[in-house]
Amino acid sequence: MSDSNLETRLTNILNCLIQYKKSLINTYTLTSQKPSILNELSPFLRNQCAIITDYMLNREMPANPSKDLSECLECLKIALDPWDSDLSILAPHLCEMVLVNSEMNLNVEKIIQTYLPDAEPLTKN
Repeated sequence: MSDSNLETRLTNILNCLIQYKKSLINTYTLTSQKPSILNELSPFLRNQCAIITDYMLNREMPANPSKDLSECLECLKIALDPWDSDLSILAPHLCEMVLVNSEMNLNVEKIIQTYLPDAEPLTKN
């Protein structure tokens, strides 16, 4: 990997994306008691993933982002700068994994160990 700080940066990217997804799900589930709401939310999450991925690749803010999306993109901006060749590939993949393909109970440490098997486990202070 080209960045010696990649573990921290990947952790920050995952935390930005997970927080955004939690915020979206909280917003949508508070207004509906239907068990199928998460299935109905899937196209929206897929669309948000496309917007975030476009931001990751081009570093251009979308027009009129929601407050939550804007906060997510600002969080990602910090984690993605400076540009890194490994992150330019991993970040969009993580976005799809978090927003489109996963359940809510993501384990950040397990994901980091999957992509950085030689990394030391994260310690909690």
